[in-house]
Amino acid sequence: MLTLAEHIVATLRNTAHAYAAGDQVAPCAVLWPDPDRFWEPVMPELQTMVSELYVLGSYAPEKRMGPALWLRCIEARVVDSAPSAATTPIFYLPGISREELRAAEDCPPGLTALVELQYRGVMWLQVSGKEWSPHSYFVSKSDGLELDIAEGHATQEALLGALSSLMTERVPHLKGRRLDSEFFNGLIAPDATGLLLRWLSDPDAFKERRSDTEWKAFCGQCKAEFRFDPASGGPLEAARQLAGRDTSWNMVWRRFAEAPTNYPGVVEWLRRAAPKKTTMFDSAEVWPTLNEEEERALRKALESLVDRTQDEAIKRIKELEAQHVARLSFPWQKIGLSPLATALKPLAELANLCGANPGAPTPEAYAEFYANEGWRVDAAALGTMAACET
Repeated sequence: MLTLAEHIVATLRNTAHAYAAGDQVAPCAVLWPDPDRFWEPVMPELQTMVSELYVLGSYAPEKRMGPALWLRCIEARVVDSAPSAATTPIFYLPGISREELRAAEDCPPGLTALVELQYRGVMWLQVSGKEWSPHSYFVSKSDGLELDIAEGHATQEALLGALSSLMTERVPHLKGRRLDSEFFNGLIAPDATGLLLRWLSDPDAFKERRSDTEWKAFCGQCKAEFRFDPASGGPLEAARQLAGRDTSWNMVWRRFAEAPTNYPGVVEWLRRAAPKKTTMFDSAEVWPTLNEEEERALRKALESLVDRTQDEAIKRIKELEAQHVARLSFPWQKIGLSPLATALKPLAELANLCGANPGAPTPEAYAEFYANEGWRVDAAALGTMAACET
């Protein structure tokens, strides 16, 4: 009576032990590529069950997450977070495909440290060599669950939406029944907010993927919860309502602001809906066009410091950081639309560190100073440059 999560865990661990002990060396790691990030929402739950499961991402060792080089250190057992030598680590790679790892010469720089592991380790893949998606894993007769899942985009979307809820379902309870969108949607509360944002991100595609019945049901939900009809109101009016953040639309805005990368098309509709003449009540927090104006103003302010003295530059940079720090909490920063505001944080740290001149009586003492404190100057400079792609 395994739960779905327990079945996935067992499959991953079996992958690590599927080798001929007499003729083969045990794999150094299990690589789990997931180019579409389908499995990402359930990683926290799976990590609580699998102490050897690590995630490729930003450096956060307390979450067993880090960049490729850190994962190599985990595999080499040279960091504290590494499992015992008898346990094979499992590396989940969100946004990474099998082909990206195999194309060693064209592999992104941040991924090169993992390329070699595919030869000493093993990938968790389908028999066909494709990456496992939740749907393929559920329906596959080879190493999958052999579940009966209805076809169609609505079912696929409902499955992904219910994936976290599915983790606690007992596998025998899922077998022998037809699993469709109604079943998956029944596992969770209807998510009218998410559906509204997905529609606003790409209105035409959203409607095309739904039957007449599903489209009418969606419009009915919107009218009931947001007093807005997508069929008659249209995306431009929805963008204005979203920026207004009144009553129930405030909840929609919060969902968008938490993960704007999930709804990329919303930004363009907000640009189109932006007021031609702004007032004191219009904010760069809700209008990307105003945020872009702030970026242009910040660019000019920074360019004006080229010929200033260091003391003048330090003072002005601190002023600019105080002026623009609020924009780091706006959704535009998360999607790369505020690179200069992002750069200001490490730049201000650099300005603060450059306020004092370092010194030491001997090279050895200076080396010790650098190891303890001086490196922060270089880190701040590199962080500043890394914040902007150009």
